[in-house]
Amino acid sequence: MQASVNAWSIRDNEEHYAATTALIVSPPVFQVAPGKSQIVRIGLSDSAPKGVEQSFRVFLEQAPATPGDERGADAAARGPRGVQMMLRLGIPVFVKAAGVSSSKLVWQAKRLADGQLQITAENQGNAHTKISRLMLMDKDKVIATAEQLSYLLPGSRRHWMLDVPVGMAAPYRIKAEAKDGVLETTITHSAP
Repeated sequence: MQASVNAWSIRDNEEHYAATTALIVSPPVFQVAPGKSQIVRIGLSDSAPKGVEQSFRVFLEQAPATPGDERGADAAARGPRGVQMMLRLGIPVFVKAAGVSSSKLVWQAKRLADGQLQITAENQGNAHTKISRLMLMDKDKVIATAEQLSYLLPGSRRHWMLDVPVGMAAPYRIKAEAKDGVLETTITHSAP
């Protein structure tokens, strides 16, 4: 296995990664024997407090096996026996901001020409949140839903597309299942 550290940001509704030395992973390369385990330590290279939470992804990637590693020279001479699947894990790592940390979501809705409703949330807080389900409500009835795990990092923005009935207009009542519990908001007008 090989570890790599990336600074993590979200732009244009997509996650972006850039190599960084802000975190240190030890050991950076290791082997895990069958039935055994491996402890991987992650440290911060600059421990000075920051005003905004820092977001990283540590990727653990399985290195491809070299032909003949486990099957012996005779098996290697016959060639590969099948498809080799490589394991890749992306582990989120957050370094808490100095002082009080919290997310602060600001919501917008925009009705698109195709009739869909685009719901946008911008995190103006200094800590991340994670939304697992977004629902458009009419009284106590769910009209439309989007179920996808979405992180909202500090300063980032995400949007979800919802199919809504023709003629439905603002105000839009939104309910989101987040790491901090259920969030509810009403968007009183559509964005231009």
